[in-house]
Amino acid sequence: MLMRRYLQAGWYNSVFTDFNGEPFTGGGPQTGSTPKLMDNIWWGFTTPNFTNEVFTTAANNNATNVNPLLRGAGRERPGSLDPRPLPNSEALTSPRTAPADGFFHPVAYRGAFDGADNWLRHWTSLSQSGLVPTYRNEVTINAEAITGDVTWSATNVYVLNGYVYVLNGATLRIEPGTLIKGRNGTAPNFGSLYVCQGGKIFAEGTPHNPIIFTAESDDVLDPEDLLITDRGLWGGVVIMGNARINKAVNAAGDGATPKYEVFEGLEDRQIGGQFVHRYGGANDDDSSGVLRYVSIRHGGQKLSPDKEINGLSLGGVGRGTVIENVEVISFADDGFEFFGGSVNTKYLVSAFNDDDSFDTDMGWSGKNQFWFSIQSNDRRDNGSEQNGEPNERNDGTGVPASTYEIYNATLIGAGAGAGGTANNNAMLMRRYLQAGWYNSVFTDFNGEPFTGGGPQTGSTPKLMDNIWWGFTTPVFTNEVFTTAAQNNLTNVNPLLGGISREADAGLDPRLMAGSPALGSPRPAPVDGFYVEAGFKGAFRDGNWASDWTALSAYGILSAQGGWNPMDIPVGPSEPPILAVTREGGSLRLTWTGGRAPYTVQRKASLDETVWTEVAVVNETTLLVPIEGEVSFLRVVGQ
Repeated sequence: MLMRRYLQAGWYNSVFTDFNGEPFTGGGPQTGSTPKLMDNIWWGFTTPNFTNEVFTTAANNNATNVNPLLRGAGRERPGSLDPRPLPNSEALTSPRTAPADGFFHPVAYRGAFDGADNWLRHWTSLSQSGLVPTYRNEVTINAEAITGDVTWSATNVYVLNGYVYVLNGATLRIEPGTLIKGRNGTAPNFGSLYVCQGGKIFAEGTPHNPIIFTAESDDVLDPEDLLITDRGLWGGVVIMGNARINKAVNAAGDGATPKYEVFEGLEDRQIGGQFVHRYGGANDDDSSGVLRYVSIRHGGQKLSPDKEINGLSLGGVGRGTVIENVEVISFADDGFEFFGGSVNTKYLVSAFNDDDSFDTDMGWSGKNQFWFSIQSNDRRDNGSEQNGEPNERNDGTGVPASTYEIYNATLIGAGAGAGGTANNNAMLMRRYLQAGWYNSVFTDFNGEPFTGGGPQTGSTPKLMDNIWWGFTTPVFTNEVFTTAAQNNLTNVNPLLGGISREADAGLDPRLMAGSPALGSPRPAPVDGFYVEAGFKGAFRDGNWASDWTALSAYGILSAQGGWNPMDIPVGPSEPPILAVTREGGSLRLTWTGGRAPYTVQRKASLDETVWTEVAVVNETTLLVPIEGEVSFLRVVGQ
């Protein structure tokens, strides 16, 4: 550092290393300077002149003899610049947490990087020049069983050569930014990953470094090498847990206590004494690990005749498992399929898959919020296929019943206009279904809302406070649409920002100004899982699917309004401090503090008990029209 006079700046939780000199020019701050240099690491100076009090004062907690153990500080060799600390680095901890004031991320590590997320990747010239590591070594994972605790590193490409199983008691950890490719072939010689009962997967990507599962032929750095119509090039990802299912097609499994099923299209195989294709049990709190910021692409090979593998299959998966921010794109079968279980999900994307966007069966009872899907003109089926019990054994006696619920979904079909694909319905609802869909938007289907006009025998779904628009055959005769208490809107345009299936950044599922989806009389339950959104559909003005998805990488999804839930700091925040200026016939509101998303509210009198919502935004400014002689405004942060 060169610090001149009269400086009061502060540097905290930082790492300084590899300088051919000393920490300060001249040994320290100059006249009138009282900088705050606290909780930093200083290492690797040719002249380690640490005589100044800013280093030696115990309260300042500067470490001057600790190697931060960065992974790489190269300046020439490709892939040699990786400033993330190694797992045993002291930089990964700090007694100082950044302020939780709406600007800073309240993290407690030192340096610009944690141990996982190298956010220099992809977008910087350092990355484009090859200095920042992308994927170094190719590691072939032959058809095998994983036991013990195994980590797949972001510095490798892992090629699945056949069926790979994570067995009971084993844990597979996958670093952010890791690329896993599945080899093409015929069953059982194509790549697929099976997390078996009792096994765990921790695939925790980040908004800027997602974990990608894709085909061996996919160059993920070239967004044009594969098309959205390139499907069936490898298998998929299957997780099998110990939560309850209500019926099983397998006769032995249906007669067992507790019931189990053998994954469709596969034999009841044993490895090391474990039946690796079974799922189901009695533990609804079972955990199979975490999938977060994961993109699964271009698969769906046939397991057996007429039995393709889905993008993400969840069989008997318990609510202890975390499934958030997961995308399935361009699969030859369903995007997501739930076979019983109790797993909860948030922020799912199902795009351009051959069969249904979402498929449910066997008494699934999970909670879900923020689902988005869009279908292709070339291959598709329903937006969702929903079964209370398996078709082969449905008689209404299955326990538990299918009582899952979805808040805030946006399902876009294959196109209601010219060029759309026929027989493309929003929902196929079969027998004995008790599911609920709330605060959602269904649009652009070249078919009708329900296959056959409505639910079947024994089904009493709750479809409330939704918008249904843009169907080629708008058959709204069923009571789930016409009952006033259910508040479904069938004749209003939700005014999405744009629908496109091309690489023109024209897909923008956010709500335009004036959209009837801006607001809903139905709040999501306050139970610690749901977010109180206050609108219909998966998006408002923030685009949580930006950056980490293939939709974004392929240039289909607009980058406007990009944000991600992980970018929002956690912990308590101070109320926003509001400033108001006049601009013509409007007021410019600007605020500091709090935490996005922000809700702007208005009322005409202090005597009124209810505030009226004006807008929900992620920015810290909003232009609001002047209304009436007196108006009171406030901003509420998270």
